[in-house]
Amino acid sequence: MIGTAVYLVGTVLAARWLAPRITDHMTFSRPADRADVAAGRALALLIGLLWPFVLIGVLVMWRTPESHEQIKRERDDAQKRIQELERELGIGGDHGQG
Repeated sequence: MIGTAVYLVGTVLAARWLAPRITDHMTFSRPADRADVAAGRALALLIGLLWPFVLIGVLVMWRTPESHEQIKRERDDAQKRIQELERELGIGGDHGQG
């Protein structure tokens, strides 16, 4: 019930915020007529209905890209740890160390 209320409030707020911006973008410098306003409101409502899915997608996919240096450093650290463990267990050969 609360989730539905949050969804509906979010949809209305998103649509109300987007409608004038879409209408202004559609009409450029000419005055907006009723058809422009109706089309802007309809498109804003459609976009407003999709906001939870966009938010979930952004939250799931958002992450800072790793730099090449960070990836190389992590790979080198992992390789060093593997070599340490192999030495401790007496496996894996000498890896050119002697």
